[in-house]
Amino acid sequence: MAMTQPVHRSRRMQRRYLTAVTIAALVLSMLLTLLSARVASAVGDLTVRVYTDSNRDGDFDSGEPALSGVPVLVYNTDNNLLYSVNTNAFGLAIFPSTPNGNYRVEVTNPANGAPNGTVISLPGPVTPGQDNALVFFVTISGAPVQRDVGLRSLDASGIDPGAPVGVRTVVVRAWDDRDANGIQDAGEPGISGLTLGLYNPSNVLVATAASGPDGTYRFVDNVPANASNYTIRVTGGIPAGWVLTTQDVNFNSEDQRDSDAQLVGGVPRINVPNRPRGVNDDSLDVGFSRGAVSG
Repeated sequence: MAMTQPVHRSRRMQRRYLTAVTIAALVLSMLLTLLSARVASAVGDLTVRVYTDSNRDGDFDSGEPALSGVPVLVYNTDNNLLYSVNTNAFGLAIFPSTPNGNYRVEVTNPANGAPNGTVISLPGPVTPGQDNALVFFVTISGAPVQRDVGLRSLDASGIDPGAPVGVRTVVVRAWDDRDANGIQDAGEPGISGLTLGLYNPSNVLVATAASGPDGTYRFVDNVPANASNYTIRVTGGIPAGWVLTTQDVNFNSEDQRDSDAQLVGGVPRINVPNRPRGVNDDSLDVGFSRGAVSG
């Protein structure tokens, strides 16, 4: 009897020890799971797909050719280059575990608009508003983000033979130039709710465009090709409480993301470049600021 008591006591201690170890392991596992989820939520994967938009509909369709070797650059809100990746054999530039935040993405297109080169395709009717742009903005917030960029090929004469005869597409972005420097930066949102009009050289309105929530205004296949002296105007003038930001800062070295509008008779006006059939343009922009404008 005297010997059984120490044995029972030892077994009880072993059971308590094993229980304590099991509980500690469960607590540690829960803490690691929570920590992993917290870390994972602070990043997201950014993927950019560049492809040939064969049917010219602005959406990626199965079987459309991928474009490899296209440099894709990612900048932060301070305009510092963070990443530069060439698209792979599947047309994908992948930026894994990108920290949460706002970013500017630039798709390099060295032969943009040149004979035998490429141009941006039409803006997609279904995809997010800033798809099919050579420069666009994304927000990473703990989840994967993908953007598709479709390009069209030009022939030796510098036209897109798949575009309707005599026209091309122009997309204008209106944005809130929060630092009033005339340049679109990551984190500066688009301005919706305006109406932009396309005017011919006789000052006759020939087309209008209303925006989506991202601040892009789309003139799809209604801008005359090989035509000069057309303008795009903010028909209601400068919105109340805003001022027009500086035009063409840095002498057009940042033309894909600077403001192209000048004030004429109280109306912001953009001169539309003369381009051939199907040579689309997504580089025209108009910036507004609520503060003093630099320059």
